[in-house]
Amino acid sequence: MSANLPAADASAPAHRDPQPGPSEHLGYTAARGSRQLLTEEEAQHILRSYNLRLRSLQRIPRGTINTNFRVDTDAGPAFLRINEGKTEDEVRFESELIWHLGSRGFLTPQLWRTRASEPYVMWRRSPHAAAQPVMLMTWIAAHELTEHELTDSHAFLAGVLLGQLHLCTAGFTLTRPGIYTVARIKDRLQRLLRDVRAVAVAGPLLSDLQNQLQEVGATRRRDLPGGIGHGDLFPDNLLFARRQAGRPGQPHDAVFSLGPLGWILDLEQAAALPFIYDVAVALLSFCAPVAAPWAL
Repeated sequence: MSANLPAADASAPAHRDPQPGPSEHLGYTAARGSRQLLTEEEAQHILRSYNLRLRSLQRIPRGTINTNFRVDTDAGPAFLRINEGKTEDEVRFESELIWHLGSRGFLTPQLWRTRASEPYVMWRRSPHAAAQPVMLMTWIAAHELTEHELTDSHAFLAGVLLGQLHLCTAGFTLTRPGIYTVARIKDRLQRLLRDVRAVAVAGPLLSDLQNQLQEVGATRRRDLPGGIGHGDLFPDNLLFARRQAGRPGQPHDAVFSLGPLGWILDLEQAAALPFIYDVAVALLSFCAPVAAPWAL
């Protein structure tokens, strides 16, 4: 995702552009068609739980799973997320992790607490609708970079933040399995192999993946350092300050003399994993060669 949000001087936590059809996410699914716009009256009803008054409401048209808004309140701007299709336990896990990281000074948008000191509001659009957890987060005055805008200094900063995340989650007592374990991937692959249409389109690829899974299951090490990791650290899950994070020829560690430059977002896929998995994802997303725009 490359477009900046429509705010003049800031961007909100961002997510991937929606893809057609349902998206699996930690055991639940959410379809694009299930999303609905939030009215100002509904937003004000939610904000009452935070003792805030709404001044303006703006939809952020991003996100594979959630529905996101910028809300300008009498206390300033905030980021409002309607958690689509998630269980309350899933949202509470993320909430506890955000608070744990914030207490250790980690740079991730923090949650507002309700008047009842809860991390979210259980909101119903109508008396007969299912309740949805709604979270309110601090608005970060930063922006998302495209892959073509990333520099070596940005990649260095992403690695530092990831390392800090792993260190800060060391004392977190809650845990849960992720959606990218070998067992989960094997289950997805078996479902595709039973799908006649999938086999017709990608039969050889599916067979190759099956062979690779068998090899991974037989050879992978199980004694690698691990803990609660991000699980989804791509450029659209990082915000950078608008000032340049380093100049050509400048030592990488010099970027920190300017203060905080980056924030990690979207901990909703955070789970127990080998830390090397997070490193591999970050290397792929921040350091792999990117095709020239005309080649795309």
